[in-house]
Amino acid sequence: MQKEYQMNELKIDQKEQNSKPFMTDYEKGYRQALVDINTPKLAIIPDSDYESSKCPTCGKDFYPDYERCRDGRYIRPYGLDRCPFCGQALDWGD
Repeated sequence: MQKEYQMNELKIDQKEQNSKPFMTDYEKGYRQALVDINTPKLAIIPDSDYESSKCPTCGKDFYPDYERCRDGRYIRPYGLDRCPFCGQALDWGD
């Protein structure tokens, strides 16, 4: 009896999905946001070692929480895969 109930429920779910021929704007936006946040973006690394790096999406500095400063020079957090503030996937380049 339980199996029949699950099979009927599955058929109803499939019918509901098939009756929706298009995605709503909300669903499209949500899917695009997931793609955007999981596509790595180059971190903003200044030319000078005396400035901290930033997230390309939210623009927040990684100093002082994630980027250390030693003798006035910043040590880049190359092991940081995602921005700790907004979750954007990061690419640190070469």
